[in-house]
Amino acid sequence: MRFAPPRNARDMFQLLALFERETGIDGLADRIDFTDVRSHHLYRAMLGTSPASIEDIEPAACFKQTLLGDAFRRGILKNLLDAFPEKRRVIFVHVPKCAGTDLSLALEQRFHTVIGTLDHPDSFTPEGLLLYLRNLVIAAPLVDTWFVRGHVPLRRYVSQNLIRPTDQIFTVVRDPVDILISSINYRLTRFSTDPDGRAVDTRQWLKKLDLTRFPDVPDQAQIVHLATRMLADPGVIRPNILCASLGSGTAESAITYIAGSDIEVTDTSRYDQWLASRWGLTTRRANTSRRFISRNELDAGLKARIEKMVIEDRELYRRIGERLDASGGPSIRGREMG
Repeated sequence: MRFAPPRNARDMFQLLALFERETGIDGLADRIDFTDVRSHHLYRAMLGTSPASIEDIEPAACFKQTLLGDAFRRGILKNLLDAFPEKRRVIFVHVPKCAGTDLSLALEQRFHTVIGTLDHPDSFTPEGLLLYLRNLVIAAPLVDTWFVRGHVPLRRYVSQNLIRPTDQIFTVVRDPVDILISSINYRLTRFSTDPDGRAVDTRQWLKKLDLTRFPDVPDQAQIVHLATRMLADPGVIRPNILCASLGSGTAESAITYIAGSDIEVTDTSRYDQWLASRWGLTTRRANTSRRFISRNELDAGLKARIEKMVIEDRELYRRIGERLDASGGPSIRGREMG
């Protein structure tokens, strides 16, 4: 049996239920009847936009090129969520090193998950992405809620109008200095388990640090040297992580986005209470790192560099803390920051 070509993005995603690893995208295209279909109409139906240039190619080739193209991957999260408007969205804005892995693992047991970083080329191979979407759309009729999680900045959800009145959105914040120290320890832990950089993240970090291999047994001087180099390269550890995740890099921008989105905010000191009262769950302390450096052991140079990198985050964290203290509860809503 052959199926009708997609008329819109929802049709496109639902057709991916036919995708099979063995036959790949060619096998999928062979199951679609492209008779009397124009390529540019097909492209517009699948992505909701017109191509930059209209090429005179046959529709099956257009279908395959579109699914494997940059435009499909760049717009995938918005197109996917908008294609299934009946799904309630539970959106977690995961600020790095702020209990995010623990919370994600807990909520994945309750809701069907949509990975928010589908557009990142390191997340999936082209085939892996189509297989992931295949499984997602097959399960879609069985669930009424999608849990959207990942290191996706709040401003992206806001700018793409992905937060609707019936949706839930929340985040967890942490003392900015602790975030940076935890980021250093996480990367050093990853290096210690993958010293040759076989994984994508460790390989990229080693390259940025001009290292071919992580030392087998680094001494404290090497640890401090590597930590200092990590903090000097925003491609390894970026400054003002809180403000970058919740705004555009400054405290004022983050407060604007927090207030405008009405996101629910808690911090790590209230996280256990919030997790229990909000979700009826207990923490698992997932994704903990080996402690290579601690706050009390920072030398003057490392401490000064860290302080310089969290100026905006300190202001944001202070203002969130004041609102949390005033509320007396485990969380606040973004409108309370306005």
